[in-house]
Amino acid sequence: GKYPLQVIKTGSKIYGWSAFWVNAPKAKQWYRRSEHELQAAEALTTIASLKANLAYPTQDLSNAWFLMSLNMDRGLLWGVCVSGIYVHPKSWDTRDRFETVDGIATRATAQAMPAILGSGKDALGLFNPSNWEREDPVKLVLPAGKVITGAAIQMLEDEKTALVSTQLPSLGLKTLALQPGAPSPAKEVELPETIETPFYSVKVDRSTGALLSLKLKPSGKEVLGGAANVVVAEIPTPASGNPIINMQAYHIPVREQRTKVTSSSEQKSTLTCRTGPLATILEMKSAFTGGELRRVIRFYQNSPRIDFLTETNDLPDGTIVSVKFPLAEAVTEMRRGIPYGFSQTPWSTLKPEQRGNHNGIVPVIRWSDYSLAGGGGVALLDRGVPSRELVDNKTAIIYLHNVCDSYYWDKHTDWMSGQGKQSYHYALLAHESDWNQARIPQRAWDYNAPPLETNGVKLQATASYVETSDNLIVEALRRVGDEIELRMVECKGLAGRARIKINLPHQAAALTDLLGQKRTPLSPQATAGTAGAEYGFDIRPQQIVTLRLKTQDAVAPIQALTTFDPVVPESKRLFMRSFKHPELKGHPPEVGVPEWKAFE
Repeated sequence: GKYPLQVIKTGSKIYGWSAFWVNAPKAKQWYRRSEHELQAAEALTTIASLKANLAYPTQDLSNAWFLMSLNMDRGLLWGVCVSGIYVHPKSWDTRDRFETVDGIATRATAQAMPAILGSGKDALGLFNPSNWEREDPVKLVLPAGKVITGAAIQMLEDEKTALVSTQLPSLGLKTLALQPGAPSPAKEVELPETIETPFYSVKVDRSTGALLSLKLKPSGKEVLGGAANVVVAEIPTPASGNPIINMQAYHIPVREQRTKVTSSSEQKSTLTCRTGPLATILEMKSAFTGGELRRVIRFYQNSPRIDFLTETNDLPDGTIVSVKFPLAEAVTEMRRGIPYGFSQTPWSTLKPEQRGNHNGIVPVIRWSDYSLAGGGGVALLDRGVPSRELVDNKTAIIYLHNVCDSYYWDKHTDWMSGQGKQSYHYALLAHESDWNQARIPQRAWDYNAPPLETNGVKLQATASYVETSDNLIVEALRRVGDEIELRMVECKGLAGRARIKINLPHQAAALTDLLGQKRTPLSPQATAGTAGAEYGFDIRPQQIVTLRLKTQDAVAPIQALTTFDPVVPESKRLFMRSFKHPELKGHPPEVGVPEWKAFE
């Protein structure tokens, strides 16, 4: 049962196929949203099945994860697909699968929350999918003609959603009282010379909207080394040439082989500043290659995170769009999130125990962090914009789009091209303390996992169902047969002791492998009434841990799919059944129209 596997302690020495981390931002961002919403809905439904006897939708949730697996195909997420795979009028497509997953998650939430809280008209229910208390600002859609009481609130720039700040329990539920009324709109003001929050002071260029200075409190440490959040448009230098068909979909040329077209700092912006009890919000509009560039920056009063929304319009073919964040000091170490963990590399001097580097464009999941020579650091968080580069040891870059209007014989839709409006969400979090003390992985999880929201519930007491030590992130909570399954990971990169408190009814607990086998029974350290208990166990750096808890009743088993019909929209089933050419598979031809078009 043991295999001599080599341990990889850091990033690869080289990353090829760099365009794959940048292409198809619509697919990447939709995947991230759907994945987190499904994780949260599954956890909430697990709680409802145990606390409110709600029938656990085993098959629907299994089907949803199956669809997510199909949409994880490298062609879809890497952006080397013909447009009909993303959206097709007759055939089952990528959009169909995302919409089905989102529908399953939405229905599960709509059923689970009232089941636990009770149906009513006097409250808004919120479920926090993070396994810690949080009070970061969240966006909510309020019921028409209603306003929240007992929580700070501010209308956003779209005048449709509200920014709300309230303390949410660890993997738990909270209700907010509603009453007739409407939130006051944010007040439009002149841009102040310095925007002050309890965490930092920031200066913004009135003409371009770039961040000019970001000083941390209380030390006054400057973390920026130049104009930041500058959006840059480049194209491959024509002289470099590229004899391979559609090579732009595979490789982004190195910086020396790219020509800058324009940047947000070269265009005068119209700037609107709005302020309220929770945030100062800037909105900038300017000309950009192809069309208008719209940027929104949110500076929060109760969070050190700075949120950015950047929107482009009608980007020309071949455009490479990135965002620059020059740093005030040299970077000594870079860390980047990967699934269930992180990779770490000293930047200036490699150590024997940490081989490799992060040169070039690299992929990240949710976050990258840059430790500065003078202490502290800067983290860049994202919601499905997973490409980073560190240049000259001081400039961190997020790549937003690598525009490809066509792939081989096929003219692309807006999934790969820059047609229409394209939106990108990312954030900056500067910290004076060590990255671990700043809880960067947890902050990134919060940024990607907003609370689930349901109207029409009763006002109830706050309840937490899972609490852990601060070295764990719970990434799955679900039902499997007559057990609860929790999957979590050590997030600090340090060996130690972990603790988890489960406030859900169960009879026994065991640490298992991924499939629920190789069991090590756990004894409770302290009981939590009749509902649950607290357990402790040793954990290795970045170890993935599966915990199984025995329950009194079993949920329905997963039924294997013998036909795609249950997960294919009814309007597309006939076409799917009528196409019987399994020999037509694999990569599309480089020239000419493929044979399957004739069959269509």
